[in-house]
Amino acid sequence: MGKELPFFQFEPPQYLTGNIQFCSLESQGLFINICAIYWQRECHLTLNQIKKKFDRLDLISELIDNDVIKTN
Repeated sequence: MGKELPFFQFEPPQYLTGNIQFCSLESQGLFINICAIYWQRECHLTLNQIKKKFDRLDLISELIDNDVIKTN
């Protein structure tokens, strides 16, 4: 995916009305970084990889607790 399309879809109305709005601005910034990496890696990214890359368990937990990112 990341190689087929150089961008990912972003819909401002969904962003502005979604659960991400209940998160801190810092975790919102982390979220967009996670999205970019997820896209670049063709939608293959584990929670452990996110934790190793960013080392901000508080912000990662905030995104998970607010149902912004989902884990399996």
